[in-house]
Amino acid sequence: MTSPTAVKSAKHLLFRRLRLILLLPLCLTTHMVQGQETAAPAITNDLYYIIKDLGRLQPKAINNRGDVVGYHSLWQDFYNSKRVGVVVPYGATEKLELTTTESIAHDINDHGVIAGEKNSRATLWFLENSEGNNIVTYPLPQRSAAKVGDACALGLNNQAVAVGYRIIDGRKQPVLWKEPNDIALPPLPYTFLGMANDINDKGDIVGMLSDGKSNIAVLWQQEEGSQAYKVTSLARDNDLVGHSYAEAINNDGTVAGSCFPSSGSRENWYNQACTWKSNTMNQLGEGVTTAARALGINNESMIVGQMDFVKDSEGTAFVWYQERLYDLNLFDDPESRWILLSAQDINDARFITGVGFSPDGTRNAFLATPDCNRNGKSDLEDIASGNLEDKNDNSIPDSCEVS
Repeated sequence: MTSPTAVKSAKHLLFRRLRLILLLPLCLTTHMVQGQETAAPAITNDLYYIIKDLGRLQPKAINNRGDVVGYHSLWQDFYNSKRVGVVVPYGATEKLELTTTESIAHDINDHGVIAGEKNSRATLWFLENSEGNNIVTYPLPQRSAAKVGDACALGLNNQAVAVGYRIIDGRKQPVLWKEPNDIALPPLPYTFLGMANDINDKGDIVGMLSDGKSNIAVLWQQEEGSQAYKVTSLARDNDLVGHSYAEAINNDGTVAGSCFPSSGSRENWYNQACTWKSNTMNQLGEGVTTAARALGINNESMIVGQMDFVKDSEGTAFVWYQERLYDLNLFDDPESRWILLSAQDINDARFITGVGFSPDGTRNAFLATPDCNRNGKSDLEDIASGNLEDKNDNSIPDSCEVS
């Protein structure tokens, strides 16, 4: 007699194969690239991934070392659970809890500094080694106008400058933490709440501001010769009646997020994945997806996120590569039986973390590591063993880079 587990696994594999067949037309669909209509190739040969199961956690970010941060939920009793911030160092088999109390880890830089919140207070953690036996906790400063505990650090750069929000009079306000102070980021004239989501190594900050009805993607930059910051709206005029949201920024100033469609029906108010660069907005996969959100970007301007083809579906992880939108599920071994639902972040070595259905049907976090020569070993392993060359030392094999 066939076991229930075997039946579930067989159904899961069949669903994955049918899903890939149905989604393959995405890569044959016409795309809009900077206002010009171009035909996309079926599949790029430059990307291929090995999927590692990270277990039951919600990933938030990955650094260039391959360390993943996020949180998992612990049940306290039948009715209550708490979220606890965790880090999964690259190569580790177990995730490390940052605290034993309520917390979330939102970002991690290349030096192992983690930004997040502990008991609703903005906090940094310093991961001094991958064993996790010496994690230093540093609560970020707060102004007397804000209640202690009403703040959260959402992003940080490699100088350990953090950004996020604090709550004053019941409203979230965007804030920058730069030793030794927290600095309020300016609003637009018609907005009164918001948050800062990410900061690059140049100090440029992205996030959103709101008038209480619409979210508006914004960019904060330090004024030349001054400590003050200026704010710029990334939204088009017609976005003011919809929503736009800036999630991440890389070091060349490309911003990734979501925006309201420029055409078509607005009755459902579904956003599309967008990028902004030098006052130019680009919609990713316009006319292809029902809705999409860009969540992460690396310094190669590869972008990851989640897209939907059907209203209120579970979603599909996507990667934007070489000016094309692809379903991430096309780039791993179909026999792995993973269904990748959302890609949360990507690093400069093209590692991707996100959430999907594992082979047994459990909703788990994953780490996708590149295997561009498809030999079953990660590119980093091939580089370390001398099997592949990496003359420019960027953790991407030279033979796998597109000139």
